[in-house]
Amino acid sequence: MEESHSPGSDGATERGPTFDVLCDSEIISSDTAEGILENIIGGYVSLATESARVRARTEYAVHAQQTAQPLLNAGEQFDLVTPHEAEILLASQAVPPHVAQWSCPIPLILVSTYYEPLGVYARPVVEPPGQVWWIDPSTPRSLLVTLHGLRWLDLRAADAAMTDASRYCQPSGTNGSAGYFWRSYP
Repeated sequence: MEESHSPGSDGATERGPTFDVLCDSEIISSDTAEGILENIIGGYVSLATESARVRARTEYAVHAQQTAQPLLNAGEQFDLVTPHEAEILLASQAVPPHVAQWSCPIPLILVSTYYEPLGVYARPVVEPPGQVWWIDPSTPRSLLVTLHGLRWLDLRAADAAMTDASRYCQPSGTNGSAGYFWRSYP
């Protein structure tokens, strides 16, 4: 008799955890994206309201952005940026940058909730060789998938459709045009 592995209402299967994440040299397994975030953002599941959880996801996205952007800036491509681009890349990300156009060879990492349609700022128009890499904290799953694309964490799911990145805020611009590559699942 063959064992049943049908998904439950939350996407979990009888085989085991739906998600496995490698983050900060630790493997985290859970049946839900929220369970993964509880291990990454301490106290996440005990937050009383959805707005508190969105705020926690957004704060974590900004933390990832503020950590990853300087790493991209440190490459040899930084010698090719204009003074205006350098100002944007080196600015504190405490306030989201207002960028009308991005053609810099270094990808700009932005948190999607600050930009249209969810936020108040217009999305930058991307022109080659520019790239904008989006972190999307609008849902637990979108945060995990976009952090995976940023290479902040390694995400694996029992059902690859659960991490279909096309449903989330995708990077803008030609992938790899300046030697930087956004990673798609898997």
